[in-house]
Amino acid sequence: MTEPGRSARSARIALIGIELLAGVSAVGGIGLTAGNAIGMLAWPRRAGRASRTKPW
Repeated sequence: MTEPGRSARSARIALIGIELLAGVSAVGGIGLTAGNAIGMLAWPRRAGRASRTKPW
């Protein structure tokens, strides 16, 4: 049997870790979405003739 204080503290640490992971994934998703949008907008200018090989 573990002490109540220790289990509560480990649960709190786990919750903080989950929140940190969720925050990082949310920021990463926003960054990926913005990067995709910028890449789609900049693709015709950057690619030139090669843009015909892309389906979009």
